[in-house]
Amino acid sequence: MSLHLVVPGLLWPSATLRETCRDLPLPSLSALLGRGERKIAHAASLLDWLAATFSLSGDELPWGALRLSGESGASADGVWLCADPAHLRFARDTLVLADAHELAVTADEAEQLTTALNSHLADVGRFHAASPERWYLGLDAAPRLRTQPLERVVGRSFDQYLPEGDDARRWRAVLNEAQMLLHAHPVNAAREAAGQPVINSLWLWGAGSLPRQDACPFGAVFADDPLVLGLARGARAAAARLPRDAAQAIARADRETVLVLADLLRAAETYRDASLWRSQLVRLEQEWLAPLLGALYGGSLRELRLTGLGDEAAIEVALTAADRWKFWRRPVALGDLDRDIAAS
Repeated sequence: MSLHLVVPGLLWPSATLRETCRDLPLPSLSALLGRGERKIAHAASLLDWLAATFSLSGDELPWGALRLSGESGASADGVWLCADPAHLRFARDTLVLADAHELAVTADEAEQLTTALNSHLADVGRFHAASPERWYLGLDAAPRLRTQPLERVVGRSFDQYLPEGDDARRWRAVLNEAQMLLHAHPVNAAREAAGQPVINSLWLWGAGSLPRQDACPFGAVFADDPLVLGLARGARAAAARLPRDAAQAIARADRETVLVLADLLRAAETYRDASLWRSQLVRLEQEWLAPLLGALYGGSLRELRLTGLGDEAAIEVALTAADRWKFWRRPVALGDLDRDIAAS
């Protein structure tokens, strides 16, 4: 009867957190932050948190194979890299990378571009677009690489995050070939004519094959992110897409410990879209936090845990049914954590 809610992007940068949260109706979140056992921790990305939670270790984690295994109907046998479509643009004197969030890639564009990549780079591997925004590259053997996850590179200098390791020179050359092919492709000529950002690069990351996983601490996992679903399936947990509201997850928590990844805020926090972040935070309150807190107080849950992630810090909160009687613990607004986050 325990449910763990993970919210990437919950912690907006501390310098403007209080103002960005101002006047938002978040009584359940405030109650959870005030009455639960709360701890501010060092910043952790979602991938860092997943690696620690699912006991993955190594210099290069096989995020490509894991993510592909979570795609609907996909087979992730063999070695895979994430080969996600990207856009490079100059910002001052450096190249900065934007991901598919800014590109609105269509299924037809993804099919045409990966077909061209497979025709011209057949000796490299097999490109596969599992969705318009998530592409993969299948290999015959694992490369000796250390790559950086896409989420760490978005909006930052492209050159600082290129692959490293014994095979880095070859893979940087492969990336250059792919960029030249994409630049000259008719798909991008059409996008440029339509005033859209061109798909002029790939981001290669997460090389490897499916790892051997021990059973995870969750009996069931709800998420829309295929990487999380792939992790759950590899650890022999029941894996399902995020339901529209909390009722299904609460019912499942009656039988086993449940993990819910509510990925409503990550894009808004990554791209510093304060208006979207505010609206999604209210949605999180209404669709998840309020019903989960109600289930805890009503006896349907024994424990509710919240992990909130951000660029500067992470927050861990645990609330039990018995904590509802601790009236001396007053609600704490999310914006009031700005100093704690800045000092973490």
